[in-house]
Amino acid sequence: MLGGITCSVGARLVVSKDSSNLRIKPLLHAHLTEAERLSIAVGWPHRQREWAFVLDLGKGLIALRDGRLVGTVMWWDYDPGYSTLGMVIVDPDCQGEGIGTHLMQAALNAIGDRSVMLNASEEGLRLYEQQGFRPIGTIYQYQGRVARVPLGEPPSDLRQMRHDDFNAVAKLDRGASGLDREALLRALRESAEGQVLESNGRLTGYALTRPFGMGRHIGPVIGQDRDEAKQLIQSLLAPVTGSFARLDIQSSSELSAWLEDWGLVRVHSVVTMLRGTRAPDSGQGGQVFGAASQALG
Repeated sequence: MLGGITCSVGARLVVSKDSSNLRIKPLLHAHLTEAERLSIAVGWPHRQREWAFVLDLGKGLIALRDGRLVGTVMWWDYDPGYSTLGMVIVDPDCQGEGIGTHLMQAALNAIGDRSVMLNASEEGLRLYEQQGFRPIGTIYQYQGRVARVPLGEPPSDLRQMRHDDFNAVAKLDRGASGLDREALLRALRESAEGQVLESNGRLTGYALTRPFGMGRHIGPVIGQDRDEAKQLIQSLLAPVTGSFARLDIQSSSELSAWLEDWGLVRVHSVVTMLRGTRAPDSGQGGQVFGAASQALG
């Protein structure tokens, strides 16, 4: 213990510099009501359902001050060499006091030697750069009420995802993302619906949609090219015309104008950052056009 700050991560003890009686502890399901309060305070759509989903897939830490939850951070291990990090939130009343730095240092100590990827808001860039992260890309957040768009006949190779597609979807996802996300895909399968594209009996693309916030989130979206991505996204937007939808798309996807035709608006952008030796070996047999979420990648 030093200056009133301790962090217990498994059997490891992480000691941080003084910050006025701040304690770092593991994030548990019992903390999710307070975690939801934080996400509401900073304008994020995450509710307890979303918090529980991401916590079941990964690990997290909280910052407590005088028994009150004032910060969170989470991470997810996809491969022996890679993790993604997100859900970095600090209570607006406590920002600028070093809480985010303490949480990041504790999380990175727990992650160890893995390469780490995250999506950073403009406000968080300086913090992440100080922790050794460097920019490698950009993600645009599109959302809004889905407009009615005249549709042609769907392509014959587009169909609803079936239970027995899982292994092929997981293989396609790993080649495109460079990460073993099978656990994520299994968890998504419990609440998500999907569409796939196939050619000569082989899957070439897929997209999922699930309840999120006040509407639905579409992602991941993986295809061989932009036309495939459009076909997949369109098949999931058309049934929810008039409802709220959100996508987190790669800036390189060149889908912005097309999504705006659907009534969606770019409301935010984040910088994809990497800390470590190299990015995953992605783009093998497909391209990631849309993320599962900004936190999960």
